[in-house]
Amino acid sequence: MARSKFNSTPVIQINLGKRITAANSLFKELKLNQLCLIQEPVIRNNKMCNVPTSHKQFVPHTSGRARVAALLPKELAKSTMVLGKFNSADSIVLRVKLSKDITLLLASIYMDITSDIPSGLLTRLSTYAETERLPLIVGADTNAHHTAWGHLTCNSRGRELLQALNANNLVLCNTGNTPTFFGRLGHSVIDITLTNTLGINLLRNWRVNSELSLSDHQALTFDLASGTTSSARRSLAKCDWTLYQQLVESHFSRHPFWFQPVASPEDLNARQNFLSQALRSCFETACPITYGLHTSSAQLSSVQAPVTNKFLAKQ
Repeated sequence: MARSKFNSTPVIQINLGKRITAANSLFKELKLNQLCLIQEPVIRNNKMCNVPTSHKQFVPHTSGRARVAALLPKELAKSTMVLGKFNSADSIVLRVKLSKDITLLLASIYMDITSDIPSGLLTRLSTYAETERLPLIVGADTNAHHTAWGHLTCNSRGRELLQALNANNLVLCNTGNTPTFFGRLGHSVIDITLTNTLGINLLRNWRVNSELSLSDHQALTFDLASGTTSSARRSLAKCDWTLYQQLVESHFSRHPFWFQPVASPEDLNARQNFLSQALRSCFETACPITYGLHTSSAQLSSVQAPVTNKFLAKQ
Protein backbone atom coordinates (compact mmCIF):
# COMPACT_ATOMS: atom_id res chain seq x y z
CA MET A 1 0.00 0.00 0.00
CA ALA A 2 1.30 3.45 -0.89
CA ARG A 3 2.31 5.62 2.01
CA SER A 4 -0.14 8.41 2.78
CA LYS A 5 0.91 11.92 1.87
CA PHE A 6 -0.55 13.21 5.13
CA ASN A 7 -0.01 12.32 8.76
CA SER A 8 -3.48 12.69 10.18
CA THR A 9 -5.40 12.05 13.38
CA PRO A 10 -8.92 10.57 13.06
CA VAL A 11 -11.73 12.14 15.07
CA ILE A 12 -15.20 10.89 16.01
CA GLN A 13 -17.92 13.30 17.10
CA ILE A 14 -21.07 11.75 18.54
CA ASN A 15 -24.01 12.29 20.87
CA LEU A 16 -24.40 9.01 22.77
CA GLY A 17 -27.92 9.84 23.96
CA LYS A 18 -26.92 8.67 27.47
CA ARG A 19 -27.12 5.08 26.19
CA ILE A 20 -24.76 2.51 27.69
CA THR A 21 -24.98 0.29 24.60
CA ALA A 22 -23.98 3.22 22.38
CA ALA A 23 -21.07 4.07 24.68
CA ASN A 24 -19.79 0.49 24.85
CA SER A 25 -20.05 0.14 21.07
CA LEU A 26 -18.05 3.35 20.59
CA PHE A 27 -15.34 2.29 23.03
CA LYS A 28 -15.07 -1.14 21.38
CA GLU A 29 -14.52 0.37 17.92
CA LEU A 30 -12.25 3.23 19.02
CA LYS A 31 -8.89 3.20 17.27
CA LEU A 32 -5.67 3.66 19.23
CA ASN A 33 -4.93 7.07 17.69
CA GLN A 34 -8.52 8.32 17.53
CA LEU A 35 -9.88 11.41 19.30
CA CYS A 36 -13.50 11.57 20.38
CA LEU A 37 -15.77 14.56 21.08
CA ILE A 38 -18.86 13.38 22.96
CA GLN A 39 -22.21 14.89 23.85
CA GLU A 40 -24.63 13.28 26.31
CA PRO A 41 -22.27 10.55 27.55
CA VAL A 42 -23.16 8.10 30.30
CA ILE A 43 -21.65 9.67 33.43
CA ARG A 44 -21.34 7.99 36.82
CA ASN A 45 -19.42 9.69 39.66
CA ASN A 46 -18.14 12.29 37.19
CA LYS A 47 -16.61 9.77 34.82
CA MET A 48 -17.49 7.41 31.99
CA CYS A 49 -17.28 3.68 32.57
CA ASN A 50 -15.50 1.08 30.42
CA VAL A 51 -13.24 3.63 28.69
CA PRO A 52 -10.44 1.75 26.89
CA THR A 53 -7.09 1.78 28.67
CA SER A 54 -5.52 3.29 25.55
CA HIS A 55 -7.39 6.55 26.11
CA LYS A 56 -7.78 9.21 28.79
CA GLN A 57 -11.18 10.74 29.40
CA PHE A 58 -11.83 14.43 30.00
CA VAL A 59 -15.08 15.29 31.80
CA PRO A 60 -15.85 18.79 33.15
CA HIS A 61 -16.03 19.01 36.94
CA THR A 62 -19.38 20.61 37.68
CA SER A 63 -22.03 20.51 40.39
CA GLY A 64 -24.53 19.05 37.91
CA ARG A 65 -24.11 15.98 35.74
CA ALA A 66 -21.85 16.67 32.77
CA ARG A 67 -23.38 16.37 29.30
CA VAL A 68 -20.09 16.55 27.38
CA ALA A 69 -16.78 14.70 27.40
CA ALA A 70 -13.71 14.02 25.30
CA LEU A 71 -11.41 11.04 24.80
CA LEU A 72 -7.76 11.36 23.76
CA PRO A 73 -5.04 8.74 23.29
CA LYS A 74 -3.00 8.67 26.49
CA GLU A 75 0.20 9.78 24.79
CA LEU A 76 -1.55 12.81 23.29
CA ALA A 77 -3.26 13.52 26.61
CA LYS A 78 0.16 14.13 28.18
CA SER A 79 0.48 17.31 26.11
CA THR A 80 -3.12 18.42 26.66
CA MET A 81 -4.37 21.16 28.97
CA VAL A 82 -7.97 21.60 30.15
CA LEU A 83 -9.13 25.22 29.79
CA GLY A 84 -11.35 25.41 32.85
CA LYS A 85 -12.62 28.94 32.18
CA PHE A 86 -14.66 27.62 29.25
CA ASN A 87 -15.95 24.49 30.97
CA SER A 88 -19.44 23.80 32.28
CA ALA A 89 -21.84 20.86 32.37
CA ASP A 90 -22.44 21.52 28.65
CA SER A 91 -18.97 22.44 27.39
CA ILE A 92 -15.40 21.25 27.65
CA VAL A 93 -12.43 22.85 25.91
CA LEU A 94 -8.95 21.34 25.57
CA ARG A 95 -5.69 22.85 24.37
CA VAL A 96 -3.96 20.02 22.54
CA LYS A 97 -0.43 19.80 21.14
CA LEU A 98 -1.32 17.60 18.18
CA SER A 99 2.21 17.47 16.76
CA LYS A 100 5.51 19.32 16.87
CA ASP A 101 4.09 22.02 14.58
CA ILE A 102 0.43 22.16 15.57
CA THR A 103 -1.33 23.15 18.78
CA LEU A 104 -5.09 23.56 18.61
CA LEU A 105 -8.27 23.92 20.64
CA LEU A 106 -10.78 21.07 20.79
CA ALA A 107 -14.27 21.69 22.16
CA SER A 108 -17.32 19.54 22.78
CA ILE A 109 -20.54 21.51 23.31
CA TYR A 110 -24.11 20.48 24.05
CA MET A 111 -26.80 23.10 23.39
CA ASP A 112 -29.85 22.26 25.47
CA ILE A 113 -33.05 22.82 23.49
CA THR A 114 -34.65 24.42 26.57
CA SER A 115 -31.81 26.96 26.95
CA ASP A 116 -30.65 29.89 24.85
CA ILE A 117 -27.98 29.49 22.20
CA PRO A 118 -24.60 29.92 24.02
CA SER A 119 -23.55 32.93 21.94
CA GLY A 120 -21.38 34.26 24.77
CA LEU A 121 -19.39 31.02 24.97
CA LEU A 122 -18.83 31.00 21.20
CA THR A 123 -17.62 34.60 21.33
CA ARG A 124 -15.22 34.02 24.21
CA LEU A 125 -13.91 30.82 22.66
CA SER A 126 -13.35 32.26 19.18
CA THR A 127 -11.75 35.40 20.66
CA TYR A 128 -9.34 33.30 22.73
CA ALA A 129 -8.43 31.19 19.68
CA GLU A 130 -7.80 34.33 17.61
CA THR A 131 -5.72 35.97 20.34
CA GLU A 132 -3.61 32.83 20.80
CA ARG A 133 -3.47 32.23 17.01
CA LEU A 134 -4.77 28.68 17.44
CA PRO A 135 -6.96 26.53 15.18
CA LEU A 136 -10.31 25.79 16.80
CA ILE A 137 -12.35 22.61 16.26
CA VAL A 138 -15.82 22.41 17.83
CA GLY A 139 -18.16 19.41 17.88
CA ALA A 140 -21.68 20.44 18.91
CA ASP A 141 -25.18 19.09 19.24
CA THR A 142 -27.10 22.30 18.55
CA ASN A 143 -30.75 21.19 18.72
CA ALA A 144 -31.24 23.86 16.05
CA HIS A 145 -32.47 23.74 12.46
CA HIS A 146 -31.05 25.65 9.51
CA THR A 147 -30.50 25.01 5.82
CA ALA A 148 -26.93 26.31 6.23
CA TRP A 149 -25.93 22.97 7.78
CA GLY A 150 -28.23 20.77 5.72
CA HIS A 151 -31.60 20.76 7.47
CA LEU A 152 -34.55 21.26 5.13
CA THR A 153 -36.05 24.12 7.13
CA CYS A 154 -35.00 26.91 9.49
CA ASN A 155 -36.29 27.77 12.95
CA SER A 156 -35.64 30.80 15.13
CA ARG A 157 -33.07 28.88 17.15
CA GLY A 158 -31.17 28.00 13.98
CA ARG A 159 -31.23 31.59 12.75
CA GLU A 160 -29.90 32.80 16.10
CA LEU A 161 -27.09 30.24 16.02
CA LEU A 162 -26.12 31.11 12.45
CA GLN A 163 -25.95 34.78 13.42
CA ALA A 164 -23.58 33.87 16.28
CA LEU A 165 -21.39 31.79 13.95
CA ASN A 166 -21.15 34.60 11.40
CA ALA A 167 -20.42 37.18 14.10
CA ASN A 168 -17.47 35.10 15.32
CA ASN A 169 -16.11 34.03 11.91
CA LEU A 170 -16.79 30.37 12.64
CA VAL A 171 -16.96 28.06 9.64
CA LEU A 172 -19.37 25.16 9.23
CA CYS A 173 -17.64 21.92 8.21
CA ASN A 174 -20.87 19.97 7.51
CA THR A 175 -21.45 18.99 3.91
CA GLY A 176 -24.58 17.58 2.30
CA ASN A 177 -27.90 17.05 4.07
CA THR A 178 -27.60 13.53 5.55
CA PRO A 179 -29.59 13.45 8.82
CA THR A 180 -27.54 13.28 12.00
CA PHE A 181 -30.48 12.49 14.30
CA PHE A 182 -33.32 9.97 14.02
CA GLY A 183 -36.17 10.26 16.52
CA ARG A 184 -39.73 9.04 16.89
CA LEU A 185 -41.07 12.16 15.17
CA GLY A 186 -38.64 12.12 12.25
CA HIS A 187 -35.05 12.97 11.40
CA SER A 188 -33.02 16.16 11.40
CA VAL A 189 -29.57 17.69 10.97
CA ILE A 190 -28.65 19.14 14.36
CA ASP A 191 -25.07 17.95 14.96
CA ILE A 192 -22.43 20.25 13.48
CA THR A 193 -18.67 20.59 13.33
CA LEU A 194 -17.15 24.07 13.41
CA THR A 195 -13.72 25.55 12.88
CA ASN A 196 -12.13 28.97 12.56
CA THR A 197 -10.08 30.32 9.67
CA LEU A 198 -6.89 28.88 11.18
CA GLY A 199 -8.39 25.39 11.25
CA ILE A 200 -9.76 25.19 7.70
CA ASN A 201 -6.65 23.53 6.25
CA LEU A 202 -6.39 21.04 9.12
CA LEU A 203 -9.83 19.45 8.88
CA ARG A 204 -10.61 17.08 6.00
CA ASN A 205 -12.71 14.03 5.04
CA TRP A 206 -15.76 15.15 7.06
CA ARG A 207 -18.74 12.80 6.77
CA VAL A 208 -21.74 11.32 8.55
CA ASN A 209 -20.96 7.72 9.51
CA SER A 210 -24.01 5.67 10.47
CA GLU A 211 -21.97 2.49 10.94
CA LEU A 212 -20.36 3.72 14.16
CA SER A 213 -23.49 4.49 16.17
CA LEU A 214 -26.01 2.67 18.35
CA SER A 215 -27.36 6.04 19.45
CA ASP A 216 -30.24 7.99 17.95
CA HIS A 217 -27.52 10.35 16.67
CA GLN A 218 -25.18 9.42 13.84
CA ALA A 219 -21.43 9.65 14.31
CA LEU A 220 -19.55 12.40 12.48
CA THR A 221 -16.01 11.53 11.46
CA PHE A 222 -13.15 13.61 10.08
CA ASP A 223 -9.36 13.80 10.06
CA LEU A 224 -7.03 16.43 11.49
CA ALA A 225 -3.81 16.90 9.53
CA SER A 226 -0.86 16.84 11.91
CA GLY A 227 1.98 16.99 9.37
CA THR A 228 2.96 15.95 5.86
CA THR A 229 5.64 13.97 4.14
CA SER A 230 5.54 16.52 1.34
CA SER A 231 4.09 19.94 0.69
CA ALA A 232 0.69 20.08 -0.95
CA ARG A 233 -1.02 22.57 -3.21
CA ARG A 234 -3.70 22.75 -5.88
CA SER A 235 -2.57 23.79 -9.33
CA LEU A 236 -5.06 25.81 -11.39
CA ALA A 237 -3.35 24.51 -14.51
CA LYS A 238 -4.35 20.96 -13.59
CA CYS A 239 -7.95 21.75 -12.69
CA ASP A 240 -10.68 20.00 -14.73
CA TRP A 241 -12.86 23.06 -15.32
CA THR A 242 -15.51 21.11 -17.20
CA LEU A 243 -15.92 18.79 -14.23
CA TYR A 244 -15.95 21.78 -11.88
CA GLN A 245 -18.83 23.40 -13.78
CA GLN A 246 -20.78 20.14 -13.85
CA LEU A 247 -20.31 19.62 -10.10
CA VAL A 248 -21.40 23.17 -9.30
CA GLU A 249 -24.53 22.97 -11.46
CA SER A 250 -25.46 19.58 -9.99
CA HIS A 251 -24.81 20.74 -6.42
CA PHE A 252 -26.99 23.83 -6.63
CA SER A 253 -29.82 22.26 -8.60
CA ARG A 254 -30.41 19.80 -5.72
CA HIS A 255 -30.46 22.38 -2.93
CA PRO A 256 -33.98 23.13 -1.64
CA PHE A 257 -33.62 26.85 -0.87
CA TRP A 258 -31.41 28.10 -3.67
CA PHE A 259 -34.16 29.13 -6.10
CA GLN A 260 -36.50 30.56 -3.46
CA PRO A 261 -36.75 34.30 -2.60
CA VAL A 262 -34.44 35.57 0.14
CA ALA A 263 -36.53 35.80 3.30
CA SER A 264 -34.25 37.73 5.67
CA PRO A 265 -30.69 38.97 6.27
CA GLU A 266 -30.01 35.71 8.12
CA ASP A 267 -31.22 33.74 5.11
CA LEU A 268 -28.88 35.76 2.89
CA ASN A 269 -25.96 35.01 5.23
CA ALA A 270 -26.84 31.32 5.13
CA ARG A 271 -26.78 31.31 1.34
CA GLN A 272 -23.45 33.12 1.30
CA ASN A 273 -22.02 30.51 3.68
CA PHE A 274 -23.48 27.69 1.59
CA LEU A 275 -22.16 29.21 -1.65
CA SER A 276 -18.62 29.49 -0.27
CA GLN A 277 -18.51 25.93 1.06
CA ALA A 278 -20.17 24.43 -2.03
CA LEU A 279 -17.75 26.09 -4.44
CA ARG A 280 -14.79 25.05 -2.32
CA SER A 281 -15.97 21.42 -2.20
CA CYS A 282 -16.52 21.28 -5.97
CA PHE A 283 -13.17 22.92 -6.64
CA GLU A 284 -11.27 20.49 -4.40
CA THR A 285 -12.85 17.58 -6.27
CA ALA A 286 -12.01 18.98 -9.71
CA CYS A 287 -8.54 20.26 -8.85
CA PRO A 288 -6.19 17.53 -7.54
CA ILE A 289 -3.57 18.09 -4.87
CA THR A 290 0.05 17.96 -6.02
CA TYR A 291 3.03 17.39 -3.73
CA GLY A 292 6.49 18.87 -3.36
CA LEU A 293 9.16 18.98 -0.64
CA HIS A 294 8.74 18.11 3.03
CA THR A 295 6.88 20.68 5.15
CA SER A 296 4.34 20.90 7.95
CA SER A 297 0.61 20.98 7.40
CA ALA A 298 0.50 24.50 8.79
CA GLN A 299 2.27 25.61 5.61
CA LEU A 300 -0.18 24.03 3.17
CA SER A 301 -1.11 26.56 0.53
CA SER A 302 -4.78 27.17 -0.18
CA VAL A 303 -6.45 28.29 -3.37
CA GLN A 304 -9.66 30.29 -3.34
CA ALA A 305 -12.44 28.47 -5.16
CA PRO A 306 -13.43 30.53 -8.22
CA VAL A 307 -16.92 31.88 -8.82
CA THR A 308 -17.77 31.84 -12.52
CA ASN A 309 -19.91 34.62 -13.98
CA LYS A 310 -21.47 32.07 -16.30
CA PHE A 311 -22.74 30.07 -13.33
CA LEU A 312 -23.98 33.07 -11.35
CA ALA A 313 -25.84 34.39 -14.38
CA LYS A 314 -28.03 31.29 -14.25
CA GLN A 315 -29.16 31.86 -10.66
